[in-house]
Order: sequence, then structure tokens, then C-alpha cells
Amino acid sequence: MIDASVQLAGVTSPILLWIPFMEPAGIPFSYLVLLLPLVLAVSYAYKAIKIEHVDGLAREGLVLSGQILFFMALAAAALWMMTDLW
Repeated sequence: MIDASVQLAGVTSPILLWIPFMEPAGIPFSYLVLLLPLVLAVSYAYKAIKIEHVDGLAREGLVLSGQILFFMALAAAALWMMTDLW
């Protein structure tokens, strides 16, 4: 956090500034665990609407879930490299 001060109505008060790319907010691990059921629900709901026959729903839903998780991990790695290694 960056310390700064603001003068409002003649009173100076310290404020904390947050710069997202310089100091990203932390995410607890419990929130990342909740990502899996969310991805599964979204992928199965999407495939249930788009698929013509129910026979391949389980496999195609898992494939789509894997693709979503893979590309989310890829995006997270890219953002991590931008913030920490740059």
C-alpha cells in the first residue's frame, strides 16, 4: 500500500492507495476450491443446452471443464508473470 494524505475541508487525513498490478490482492485457497464446482456447473449447463443427444453429456462436460480450468490456469500464470516478474 502507498501512504498518501488528503486534505478535505481543512482536515488532513492519511489514506491508503491500492495499485492492482503492483500489489495484487490475495485470494484465500478456500475460494480457489470453490472454483471447481462452479466450472463443472457452468460447463454441464452449457453442454446440456448445446448437445443434441444426452449420451455424450458426461464426457463432453468433463472435457469442457478441463478446457476451462486449463485456460484459466494459463491466464493466471500470464497475469502472475506480468505482476511479479515484470
